[in-house]
Amino acid sequence: MAFSSGTATDHDDLWSKLITFLTADAGLVADDQAWTAEWTHADGSASGVVLQGPGLAAQDAVMVGMRLVERPTPDEYEIELVGMTGIISSATGFNEHVNVSPKKVRMFVDSGPMDYWFVANGRRFIVVVKISTVFETLYAGFILPYAMPDQYSYPLFIGGSAGESTDGDLTSWRSSAAGHRHFPHSYYSTVTSPSYEPAAWLISPQGDWLRCAGSGFTDADVAIGPRYFQSGFGISTVLSSTNFGYGEIRVRMRAGFGGEFALTPHTLVQASPSDQTYGILHGTYHVSGFGNASENIVTVDSVDHLVVQDVFRTETGDYWALALE
Repeated sequence: MAFSSGTATDHDDLWSKLITFLTADAGLVADDQAWTAEWTHADGSASGVVLQGPGLAAQDAVMVGMRLVERPTPDEYEIELVGMTGIISSATGFNEHVNVSPKKVRMFVDSGPMDYWFVANGRRFIVVVKISTVFETLYAGFILPYAMPDQYSYPLFIGGSAGESTDGDLTSWRSSAAGHRHFPHSYYSTVTSPSYEPAAWLISPQGDWLRCAGSGFTDADVAIGPRYFQSGFGISTVLSSTNFGYGEIRVRMRAGFGGEFALTPHTLVQASPSDQTYGILHGTYHVSGFGNASENIVTVDSVDHLVVQDVFRTETGDYWALALE
């Protein structure tokens, strides 16, 4: 596993640093877990790449595509992310490969300086970026499935800070739109105007892409817990005798008497058409916001975890933690 942090001068520098980290970090290379650029393409204002991770034992092929999009005139910059199950060498777009995710997810970036945190192993990589007082993120690669490899051979998850949307305001890190949420709190709404696709997708054991949401998930395929582990997925967060669950507990959690914080893994669950628990995200957790703040470090079992707020949100239930390993 590998971790890097620092400051990028702009979106191009961040992109370059991320690709270099994934493909050439000394720790990843030494452990045979470095990612490789299997397909690249540049077209006008957008550049694209398909990266392939080898897994933890160099026996997997974890494939994700990314593209850096630049719109200088309205001052809009983003990294778009897709997942896939195969690469077509003759493709002309980063999202024209085999079984590509139906919709892209996005992490907004900026033309000015940004603090960043990169975490990676051969199965997945995670990025957190701080722009002014706003945090952006993405997750690309495998989850930790509750299944044997022959039962669930390709548990690919992609997550960002926003999905595709008809909301004209959801175009940059400055947006306060409802759909501008990190993947653990991904928002999905089928309301005609505006509609929001989720910032998170998972490939099922059958090879189908499933919409994942941590809020507004009435029509989503998979819920991301523990944000809304409640009765009937806890679509309502109203405290009542018939609708009480982890959602209410989560927003009331405090640090322990010794100042320690509990970390709860982000878990992917399905209630319909059948009950399924697919697995957990690798290295991300819910953490309480009581007595806590972004960029704090929570240490559990000798591993440091970076506390991150959900974009601009700072309510007690809006924080999560990233293992820096």
